[in-house]
Amino acid sequence: MVLRIDRIDTKEQAQIFAERLVSSSQIYFLDGAWGSGKSEYLKNVESYLPKQFKFVQLTLWKPSSKATLAKKLFAVTNPYLSFLGTFFGWVLISIMVFGSIVLTYESVMPTSNTRDIPLLITAIAVIVTTLYGFLKRKWLDVDCIRMVMSSWTLRSKRHHKILVVDDFDRLDENLQRELYILFNSVRAVPSGLLKAFQEPARVVFVGDLRKLKNTEDNYLGKIIDQKVALPFRLQSNSVAHYMAIKLTNELGCDCSMIKGLFTEEKRTLRDANQFLAYVEQEVIEERKAGKVQLDQELFVIYLYVFHPDKYRMLLDGWLPESKGSKEVVSPTNRKVEDKKHDTTLVTELMQAMFQPRSSNPPDFQKNKSAYFVNELATNHSLFELREIIDSDSETLVRLLSANEASKDAWYEEFCYFIENMVAEEYETVQQVLEQSAMLIMRSEVRHQPNSLIRLIFRRRCDAIIGKNRDIHDKDLIIKYNEIFASAGVINPTECMFYYRTCLDLYGRWEYEGGYISRSVPFINNKNVMEYFSDTARTVEGNLNFGKNDYDAEALIVQLGYSYYIDGPIDPHVNPDFRSKVGSIEKLKPSEYQEFWKTYNIQPWENDRTVLTGSKALDFDYRGQKYSVNVLNRLTRGSNQG
Repeated sequence: MVLRIDRIDTKEQAQIFAERLVSSSQIYFLDGAWGSGKSEYLKNVESYLPKQFKFVQLTLWKPSSKATLAKKLFAVTNPYLSFLGTFFGWVLISIMVFGSIVLTYESVMPTSNTRDIPLLITAIAVIVTTLYGFLKRKWLDVDCIRMVMSSWTLRSKRHHKILVVDDFDRLDENLQRELYILFNSVRAVPSGLLKAFQEPARVVFVGDLRKLKNTEDNYLGKIIDQKVALPFRLQSNSVAHYMAIKLTNELGCDCSMIKGLFTEEKRTLRDANQFLAYVEQEVIEERKAGKVQLDQELFVIYLYVFHPDKYRMLLDGWLPESKGSKEVVSPTNRKVEDKKHDTTLVTELMQAMFQPRSSNPPDFQKNKSAYFVNELATNHSLFELREIIDSDSETLVRLLSANEASKDAWYEEFCYFIENMVAEEYETVQQVLEQSAMLIMRSEVRHQPNSLIRLIFRRRCDAIIGKNRDIHDKDLIIKYNEIFASAGVINPTECMFYYRTCLDLYGRWEYEGGYISRSVPFINNKNVMEYFSDTARTVEGNLNFGKNDYDAEALIVQLGYSYYIDGPIDPHVNPDFRSKVGSIEKLKPSEYQEFWKTYNIQPWENDRTVLTGSKALDFDYRGQKYSVNVLNRLTRGSNQG
């Protein structure tokens, strides 16, 4: 196992405690939560005891064992006598059973005169066992004898046996009371000559002080001579520290959140190793690093191990309400003023940790199944996605060439990866991506970009703005044109096409607070039209205008990019097609088709072929409505004008 806290060094503290046990006959209470490493610590303590001192471990927390306290104590303090007594008892029982079988057989099928021998042996065994049973019921208190002999052993000055009672807090109340009586008895030294061979016994009973019964009666104050705390290195703070170091070294992530949880909830060494085992299984063995947000994955595992009710909430689809840029909760800044609500650290972290994120890899909300325990992360790692850019040009070309209808998992993951790259990382791959995108865009005339290419174009704008916050519109477009110059684009109308199709010039419509608003991008319809207006008029005035690829873009730049049938939202973008009829009709069929497609003015088959958006063309042209002329050209595909 890679992730495990094998041993925490408590050498100095163990040595001091061992010296204290040797020098003073007292009753000690070792305080520590279950699973905090008390047993390992006591083994360490025992290793520093002199040879004549030995720990006697009394294990009582065994629900299946029905033996009395006296019998269990005798078994650990006098193991050889206990074994001999048990062995002798079983021998007598075996003799009784064997002799009974022999006598029964002899009575049915007599074979010899030697039956007096088994009869005699059986009779002796029966007499002994019967006498023992009778004396035990009437006069002989075997448990009392055992307790006296055990006490004598524990008080011996020659062979010092230190009684250790583990998991004391987990015993039932009656058994705890019996032990309190035992502790008192082993502290009492016989008088007279026996006193020379006896001394008060040394007892270490171990448990969690917060969970003890009878604390209200001050039993502990009457029994305990000294209360001993576990070494600081075994406390929750230190365990959390060692665990965080393990995680950081192995996963290379910030584990402060998990460290804070372990400290806050007083998790033990056993808890830490249990958690680390799941981390190794889910993150390392399943190779989830680079496929999930590691802090979210660690938190999901923590909930699975220690808060199954909260984990069930995640399985049932629970998600926090979006709170924008709410401050992330930590053990040092969490708010606890509102006592009416659940303000535990786990609950507050659930609200903060599962907020949507714009970073790689996909967060919990975008890819829940990858985060759950015993589920595979089917998406690709960050390394695999980066390899596409660095060395897998074939896959990169395939992704850039994909159409929107055939997008696969690779495509979605790669888009998410590019979109959520931090600016510094994106800068290292920007040139490769832009060159590849332009290669695809120029692979055919008027290639329609997919969302990945549009993302690359948008990120170029973001990169320029990030470095030049106060840049003016014209300078921004000049700077942006470098992508086309690098690709060898000379035709300005081709550049106009890329601006129109690869950038969202109109922004996005948003509904918030009962109002509709539109976000205006840095490179938008107005500044692009303004920048290219003179060039567009020059192109339109050329003698061979209309015969070249991309010539339609010169008219689109001047007319605007959108037409709204129900009325213009912005009068400045409502095209005046009448003003450019002569130039429109000069366009060759492919450009003519592209021009009207831009404005969604297309033939539509119903009961008859009609023209969508014909309201924009409701004016006379050559003795008929211009919409009729456009419909005829679009349906025939001819170049009449």
